[in-house]
Amino acid sequence: MDTSTSNWWSSKRIERLRVVRSQHVEDLLFLLYPELGKPLNECRLLDLGSGLGTNAIPAAKVVRSVLGVDIEHSYVMRAKEWAEREGLGNVTFRVGSATDLDLGPFDIVLCDYLLEHVEDSNSVISVIARHLEPHGAYFLSTNNKWWPLEGHYGLPIPLISWLPRPWANRYIRLMGFGTKYSVYPISWNRLEELLDRNQLTWSLKAPTRPYTVAQKIGKRLVRLSPVFWKFANVFQVVGRRKQTVT
Repeated sequence: MDTSTSNWWSSKRIERLRVVRSQHVEDLLFLLYPELGKPLNECRLLDLGSGLGTNAIPAAKVVRSVLGVDIEHSYVMRAKEWAEREGLGNVTFRVGSATDLDLGPFDIVLCDYLLEHVEDSNSVISVIARHLEPHGAYFLSTNNKWWPLEGHYGLPIPLISWLPRPWANRYIRLMGFGTKYSVYPISWNRLEELLDRNQLTWSLKAPTRPYTVAQKIGKRLVRLSPVFWKFANVFQVVGRRKQTVT
């Protein structure tokens, strides 16, 4: 394959990924919209763990403004470059930890596949709760501890998230994937406990447009019975702050 052909395939793949991510953002905004107290085009959105801007930039085309926060400087710089190419003036990116923020309230808080990368899950949930307007809404997605395959290392690793942490670290070293298991998937019981502790309502949502076999099977199963959520690959949760009764 010559260089021009290789570059063509690469650009097509990148464009396809961007289309998929744009659809994903449309879907998650659709899922949380019933929880909102105002139209999307009036909403300020906070994207926790914004990465390369794959959620923030499509969202900026729908909402009033977006702030993306990520701990990786290189990701933030690339997200800024993408936003400039798109000519978007209503999206801002900054370097920072998603567990150490005090930015004031937002109408929408996104936490898409961040939670499993933070050892202290409650530190992330509390940031979501702290940054929500009284009538705002959040979207959270994360991996289930009891899903049998770990997919963060390129190849699926069976049952590692079921093991005690010292055994999981040894497993990773044995497989040659590093020195420790640095992913922290959570069970539904634990996630529900943290959402309740931080005074957040919750509703589990199946993917609107499932794009993997696991998601397609999972969506069918949870339609049959909610009990299957405990064994789902991914939890997708929307909700808002609980209203104080006076």
